[in-house]
Amino acid sequence: MPKSRLCQVGIILAEMRRMRRMTHHPTRDEAAPSMNIQKTTSVGVRTFLLAALLITPGAQAKSTLEPPRFPIETIAVEGTRHVSQEILLSESRLTEGETYSEAELLEAVYRIRRLPFVLEADMALERGSERGQLRLVITVEEVRRYFFGGELLFSHFRNPLALDQSFPSDSSFRFRPIAGVRFSAGDFGQFFVAANSGSIQAGYTRYRLFGRQALLNFGVVRSACCPVDVPPLGLDPTFSSWSSDGASTTASLVLGVPLRAKNQSLRLQATYRETEEGRRRTVFDSDLPADVFIFRDNIDYRFELAWITDTRDDPVLPTHGRSLTTAVELRQIDSPLSERQTFDEASGQFQTLGPPEGSMRSRLLRATFSAERHWPLTPRQALSLEVRLAAGRSRVEDLAVEGSVVPEEEFDIFEGSASLRHAIAVWRPPTADSVQELWWENTVDFGYESTSFDFGTAEPLRRWRWTTGLTFRNSWGVFRLGFAFVDVGRIT
Repeated sequence: MPKSRLCQVGIILAEMRRMRRMTHHPTRDEAAPSMNIQKTTSVGVRTFLLAALLITPGAQAKSTLEPPRFPIETIAVEGTRHVSQEILLSESRLTEGETYSEAELLEAVYRIRRLPFVLEADMALERGSERGQLRLVITVEEVRRYFFGGELLFSHFRNPLALDQSFPSDSSFRFRPIAGVRFSAGDFGQFFVAANSGSIQAGYTRYRLFGRQALLNFGVVRSACCPVDVPPLGLDPTFSSWSSDGASTTASLVLGVPLRAKNQSLRLQATYRETEEGRRRTVFDSDLPADVFIFRDNIDYRFELAWITDTRDDPVLPTHGRSLTTAVELRQIDSPLSERQTFDEASGQFQTLGPPEGSMRSRLLRATFSAERHWPLTPRQALSLEVRLAAGRSRVEDLAVEGSVVPEEEFDIFEGSASLRHAIAVWRPPTADSVQELWWENTVDFGYESTSFDFGTAEPLRRWRWTTGLTFRNSWGVFRLGFAFVDVGRIT
């Protein structure tokens, strides 16, 4: 038997001997004390002690073999300012009059912490109205109604790439500030409006849909200029970046339905994106600048059905738990290419050659699996590992490449990636009134992507990236400052 288990058994036996010396009807002051559930190793000791005070001697002997369960008579919520208590109670997935184990109560805490408007959550068990019954108190600290945040990332590329910009460069500088406000919309609704560099977004989430713990989220993003996207090889096997020169609109609808297991759910997501105009060019640099294809009225559809299990203790800076996602995704791009620009060596400028034949259309159907696991190394350090695999089938029509157009092609795709992260809390004020923390994170990412489509440049892609940076979080939001080294190439 492990030493920790022996210590817990010893505590229970000692308490049993003390109770035998007491009368059969203890006073209220001698009943169970309150218990705070925290992320420390002493939780187990307090749990077993509380169980010894609440249950009969016969049940105490059984608790040495089975984890104790706590009868929850009532549930109370404290600390809310702008969020309704009904949302928190719904997302905890706890019911008055039921009994729960220590692990189930901790998982309820984690579910509340993963809400976007909750900064911290904790629980306490207090004496109920009757002997043997408990009152559960949920204490939360909300994110402020007016929230701010941002990311500042400097990236250096081993070779010139057009990952974040319209044309290849050996470095990029990305600054993404965000500011917004959040409103309550009834007992189970949340609405927000936010703005960042070049875009404005709004969203509404309805919790406890259809009288259950289901949720429905609708969001819209309007970008003035000039986001850059690199779609997977299954949508564009030329490995090109699509940059927007005009406005674009993205609308998304997400339906989440919890399953019988409290940490599992089904998610159905639909996304529609329309870009007025932009340009497409290969990511890699070459001796001569690659051809640039101008597109207008580009439409991107995406549908996904996913099964998710999530036990992470935090959505932003996780230190404990795991997450598994299995999904089926359908994505399609319809992109009329209006003209082709090629580089003229004599003049040193791009010249327009006219529109390519046809209108590009690509469709990708793939299955994906992703898993992440987080281990606390010390109270201030954590190690994380994430793995992702994807395989599927693609179809492209009128695919414009340099000097020709591929009329129609079907091919298989495969993707794989792995990420290793180490995080350490470098600063936490011991007496702060609200949660404030500064973390130093280091992440190494590896990626592989290949297709069965061969038109001369179909070698598999390999990606490697190292990122280091500081992440500061408080009740206003999350702020990141980092540096990344990126290496992307083809496996020949």
